[in-house]
Amino acid sequence: MILINPKLDCQIEKVIADKDGRYIIVDIFLNQIRIVLVNIYAPNDQTQQVLFFKRLQQHLEPFAEEHIVVGGDYNCALTEKDKKGGNPVSKKTSVIKEINQLCHAYNLTDVWRSLNPDLEIFTWGNKSFKIQCRLDYFLVSQELCRLATACKIVHAAETDHSQILIHFKNEKANQRKGPGFWKFNNSLLKDEN
Repeated sequence: MILINPKLDCQIEKVIADKDGRYIIVDIFLNQIRIVLVNIYAPNDQTQQVLFFKRLQQHLEPFAEEHIVVGGDYNCALTEKDKKGGNPVSKKTSVIKEINQLCHAYNLTDVWRSLNPDLEIFTWGNKSFKIQCRLDYFLVSQELCRLATACKIVHAAETDHSQILIHFKNEKANQRKGPGFWKFNNSLLKDEN
């Protein structure tokens, strides 16, 4: 799912959705910049994952020169730092290879890992927490990655996955802020009028 604030001044050019609900691609113009937003939910089966990432790479070909953000549940940890317990990451070498090819083809970077090179935080864990993985992440175009000021993994209610928040800095899209600091004068609570 991709949610866009209706107050955001952007133009949606094209929406491409998978009939099985595995991905949605939204091509938008924001401040005269074309950005392709992609949300994915990769299959669990390794063979299906490889095919899924090959197809995704093909669907992104028309947007090869654009700014791309691919986020969602990849159902695959990319490195040993992204997994604790269970089968080793090497069990999914073929899937990791396809994700790396996707990154190479479209110059994408795992923005959370880029901003947090040494942290071991996970987005999913089994009930006993004996197995934990970072399965959810944003792969972002290099140019956009440089504008990322923060990327955090935080608890999400009503799901077994954590959510990932990403914040980009853009001088062209400065948001208006309020008049400044406000503090309640609690002495007014003693005034009966």
